[in-house]
Amino acid sequence: MRALFIHALVALLPTTAACTVVSQSSDGGSDSGTSSDSGTGTDTGVDGGVDSGVDSGSASDTGSSIDSGPAKDGGADAQSAEGGDAASGLLPFTPSNIVLSGIDISQIADEDVSSTCQIRTGEGAGTDCFSHPGDGVAIQSDGSKIHVIVVKSLRVEPQAHINLSSIQGNLPLAIVSLGDFTLLGTIDGRGFGGSPSGGGFTATSNTKGSGPGGGAASTSSGPGYGAGGGSYCGQGGQGALEMGGMGPVGAKAPAYGTPGLVPILGGSAGGGGAIGGGAGGSALHLVAGGTFTMGSASWVNVGGGAGPQAGTGGQEAGGGGSGGSLLIEATTVKIAGTLAANGGGGGGAGASASDGHDATPDVTPAAGGTGDSTGGSGSAGTAIDGASAAAASVAAPGGGGGGGSGRIRINSKTAQADLTGATLSPAATTSCVSQGMLK
Repeated sequence: MRALFIHALVALLPTTAACTVVSQSSDGGSDSGTSSDSGTGTDTGVDGGVDSGVDSGSASDTGSSIDSGPAKDGGADAQSAEGGDAASGLLPFTPSNIVLSGIDISQIADEDVSSTCQIRTGEGAGTDCFSHPGDGVAIQSDGSKIHVIVVKSLRVEPQAHINLSSIQGNLPLAIVSLGDFTLLGTIDGRGFGGSPSGGGFTATSNTKGSGPGGGAASTSSGPGYGAGGGSYCGQGGQGALEMGGMGPVGAKAPAYGTPGLVPILGGSAGGGGAIGGGAGGSALHLVAGGTFTMGSASWVNVGGGAGPQAGTGGQEAGGGGSGGSLLIEATTVKIAGTLAANGGGGGGAGASASDGHDATPDVTPAAGGTGDSTGGSGSAGTAIDGASAAAASVAAPGGGGGGGSGRIRINSKTAQADLTGATLSPAATTSCVSQGMLK
C-alpha cells in the first residue's frame, strides 16, 4: 500500500441570500430592469425527447435557499432582472439564473475553438479558449455567484477539448452565445478526484462533505467505517464498516435541488476519509440565442470525482462526489452527443487499495477503488443512486460509498429538444432529467 498523505481541501461555505440578481461587468456598467428568477416554465419529463407529461413549473423552478457554495456580495450593481435579456434584445428569451445587461459585450466576436483549452471559473479568472469574450459575474436567486462568459457565436471543433478549472476560484459557469452554439468537441467539468471545478463542492479529511448533499464523514480512529458518497438528485452510497468496528455507519445524505436548476448548484462532495473525499461535479449553464447543436462524438461531463483510498487500520476511505448540474437553454436544441452527470466511485481499503474512479461521459458507472473493502460504484444510466462500499472479510479499513447522480435540464421554445442519437446519463427516463419551456 502506498504511503498515506493527508491533503487539506478547501470547503466552500454555505451562504444565505436574498432573491436578487447582480451582474458585474468588465467596464463597471450597471444592470437595468427588474426581474424574478421564478418564472412560469412548463416542465416535461424527458423520454427520448417525446414524453408528454406536463406540470406547471412556477414554484418548483425557483429552488430553495439551500446550502450553496459560492460566496456572495451585495455589490453596487444590484438590480432586479425582470424581462432580463429578452427585454434588452440580447437574447430572444430570458435565461435562467443570469442577466447580461451589465457585462461589456462591445468587443465580443464569433468564436471557433479548435484545440485543448481551459476556462478558469473564478471571478475575474481568465480563459485561453476565446479571443474577445464578454466576462462578468451574476448573482443567483439564492445569493450565490455564477461566472458568465458571453460570445457572439460559438463553434467547438471535433478535436477541441474545453477543461473547466478552479485554479483561480470555483464558481458555477454560464457560457452564453448570442447566436448559435455548435459543440462538436468536448467540455469537461467533472470533479478531478478531490479537486472541484465549476462550483463543485469539496471535503477535507474525516469531515462531512460540503454541499447540501455532502456524504457522511468516516471515523477518524478505528476500528470504524468509511465515508459516504455525495448526493444530489440521486443519493450517495454508504461507507463500509471495518471489521470489529462500532456501527452504525453514517446515514445516506438526502437528495436536494429542483428540476429547473434555479439556482444552479454544483454537485456535493463525498464524505472525507483519511485523505479527503471526491469533489462534486460542476454547475454548468450553456445558452444559445439561436440553435444549440451537439454532434454525435461530442460530450459534456459534469460528473463527480473519485473518493481516495484508505490508509492503514483506522484510516478509512473517502466517498465519491455526486454528479453536478447541466442546464441547456436555447431557442432550438438538437443533441446527438452525450450529456453526463454521474457520480464518482468511492475509495477502496485494505490490501492493494486504490482510489475510486472519476465519473465518465457515458452510461458506465465509475468503479469504486479496489482492496479488501471495495469502494461503491458511482451512479450512471437508470441507477441514480451510488452503491455502498463492500465490507471486508478480513481486518481492514472501510471503503467509501459511490456518489449519486446530478441533474440535467433542457429548456427550449417547444420544451421538446431533438434528442435523436443522444446519450443521457442519468437516463432520460429518470427524475434527474427534465425539459421545460423558455421564459
